[in-house]
Amino acid sequence: MGLSFGPIMGGYTLARGSNLITALVGGLLGGLVFGVLMGPLLRAQFDRQRQAVGVLDERVRRPAGRASLWGPAPEDPEVRAAALRVAEHGLAEQERRSVWTRVLLVLFLALEVWQAIVSSPWFWIPAAFFAALLASSLLLPRRLRRRIALLRAGEPRA
Repeated sequence: MGLSFGPIMGGYTLARGSNLITALVGGLLGGLVFGVLMGPLLRAQFDRQRQAVGVLDERVRRPAGRASLWGPAPEDPEVRAAALRVAEHGLAEQERRSVWTRVLLVLFLALEVWQAIVSSPWFWIPAAFFAALLASSLLLPRRLRRRIALLRAGEPRA
């Protein structure tokens, strides 16, 4: 996470008119802090998914991940079952953290819009990013519910 965030932060700092040294130091420090904070959070998220879904071999994991969000329901019963578990887990995670996620995204969006108005138009870039994340957090649960219904429709009836 830090390796992706650092260069973006450094480039953003450079684009805003800072010198190269400031941008490099800012990118390095930003990437380090972001990586240290996000690493454990992502690890916990991946561990919860592994517990809910199980360990999948590569032949099943990728198609199940795709099918949990879009495309036709898989014909392979193993892939369909895995896709259903991934979608159900994704929905449970969305519901578990939806309030805090949305509160934080609205707060970050408001701060970026405020900064764009009073400081620099460059802040519209992160404002658009937070707006997209907020829209995704509002739309994804409904999409996952539809995917779960589609994936269950092909299950054998008992």
